[in-house]
Amino acid sequence: MTEYAGDLTPQEAWELLLSDPAAVLVDVRTEAEWRFTGVPDTSETGREPIFIEWVNYPEGARNAKFVDQLRDAGM
Repeated sequence: MTEYAGDLTPQEAWELLLSDPAAVLVDVRTEAEWRFTGVPDTSETGREPIFIEWVNYPEGARNAKFVDQLRDAGM
C-alpha cells in the first residue's frame, strides 16, 4: 500500500481521476452519509468509486477491517 501523500482538494481529486486511469476514488464516509447525502457521480471517469466506511455507523467506532476491505477491493 502507498504511504499517505497529503491532502487533495475536491477539484484536485477530480482532475486526478480524469487524468490518471489508475486513480480510484475511495469514499470513506458512513453508509448513512451515502444514503442521505448521496454518492459521487464518477461516470465521466468510466470507473465506479469504492465505498468503505472509515468509521462504522451507527457505532461510531473505527473500522478495524478497513485495510482488509481495501485489499479485497483490489487496492
